[in-house]
Amino acid sequence: MYAECVFVVYRGYERSKTKPLFPFGYGLSYTSFKYSNLIVKSVGTSVEPKYEVSFDITNTGKRAGAEVAQIYVADGRASVPRPPKELKGFSKVVLRPGQTRRVMVPLGFRSLAYYDVAGKQWRADAEQFDILVGQSSEQIVLRGRLLLARGQTHG
Repeated sequence: MYAECVFVVYRGYERSKTKPLFPFGYGLSYTSFKYSNLIVKSVGTSVEPKYEVSFDITNTGKRAGAEVAQIYVADGRASVPRPPKELKGFSKVVLRPGQTRRVMVPLGFRSLAYYDVAGKQWRADAEQFDILVGQSSEQIVLRGRLLLARGQTHG
């Protein structure tokens, strides 16, 4: 039997409060980046929920470089054990020094849900989810919230 369930890699480290030498998504660069202007908005319907997470990334260094922005969703209110946060999207951008780019990452209902084995469907218990934008699983630089109608399910 596979005993770790959903608590593998960074999820397992966070659950056991173990600090790895290099966190999930960690990378090296010859430049630096600044994240700003986070917007989390609904773009779907109540039948088919969809969301957009958008933000700006600016190359604040003196060299061109690439950055991989990571989008995590946190649901601390589920009726089943869930990781503190789960990677649900990412976007790689290449920027010249001083250049800023608007990044948009889509999220669907399944980005918020877990699979309910008994009900044989995807379920989201929480009404509110934390949206975390980071440079790695430990370096979260922007935080937002997403609201969902209570107890939604999809087959």
